[in-house]
Amino acid sequence: MISDNVVAVQVNHLLDPQQTADHSEKFGFPDLQPVLSLPLGSNEVTPMSMAAAYAVFANQGRYNKPTYIVRVEDANGVILEEHQPEPQQIISPENAYIINNMLQGVMDPGGTGAHLRNIIGSIPAAGKTGTTDEFKDAWFVGYTPRICCAVWVGYDRGKNVDSVGGVVAGPIWANFMASTARKYGAVDFVHPDQIKLINICLDSGQVASQSCERTSSMAFLPNTEPASICYYHASGLDWLLPDEHDEHHQEPWWERWTPW
Repeated sequence: MISDNVVAVQVNHLLDPQQTADHSEKFGFPDLQPVLSLPLGSNEVTPMSMAAAYAVFANQGRYNKPTYIVRVEDANGVILEEHQPEPQQIISPENAYIINNMLQGVMDPGGTGAHLRNIIGSIPAAGKTGTTDEFKDAWFVGYTPRICCAVWVGYDRGKNVDSVGGVVAGPIWANFMASTARKYGAVDFVHPDQIKLINICLDSGQVASQSCERTSSMAFLPNTEPASICYYHASGLDWLLPDEHDEHHQEPWWERWTPW
C-alpha cells in the first residue's frame, strides 16, 4: 500500500531469494535471478508479463499464458481459428483474494496511488506503483475483476523519467481502466467463503475498537487474524505509543509492557 521497500526485502530474505524466484516462475517469470533485491525490480521484465502475472489475482489464482490472437474470422464472420485458454491454478483463490485486498489499499487514503481514485471512481480495483533507481522506470500495474493492465513509462536509452510510477504511469492506467468500466460494468472481486474481513487498527495491528481512528478492513484466513482487541485504544493507553523520534527506542512498543 505504501511501497515500503525494506519490508519487501526482509520478506524475500526470510523466504530465501531462490524460493521467491522459483515461486515467481509460476507467474510467467522463468529467468529471475535469486538476489536479495529481487522484489525491488533488479530483474528486467516486460509489461506483457507483468500484466499476465497480476491477472492471476483478479482470476482467482489462475494463470493464463498471454496470447496476441484471440480468434480469426473470415469475411462472413465464420471462425477459422480460435484461441482456447488453458488456465493453470497456481495459487489458491483465498491467497489471491488476500492480495486483492492488500492492493486495493494502494488507492485508499495514504496509499501511493490514492490520487487515482478520483479518476477511476468507485469501481473495485487493485494495483501497484513502481519506480526504479534514479527514476529510470515508472510503473503502474493494476486490475479490476475483468481486466488487467500494465503501464510502463521510460526511455530505451537509459534516460530518466524524473518522476515516480504513481505520478506518470498511474494516471494513464486509471484513465484507461475508467473507460473499460464504462464498457464492461463494475463487479466486485469474488470473495471466497473462508476469508474473513476484519477491521484492524493501523497503530497496534490488533482488531480495532470503537476508539481506534486509523483502521483498515483486512482479509484473513481462519486462525491467522490477530487474537486481541486493540488494547491501548480500548483502555485509553495511547500514551504507550512510542515517540517516533525516540533514538533509544529499539523494540516494538507492545513488547515493552504487559497488559493487566
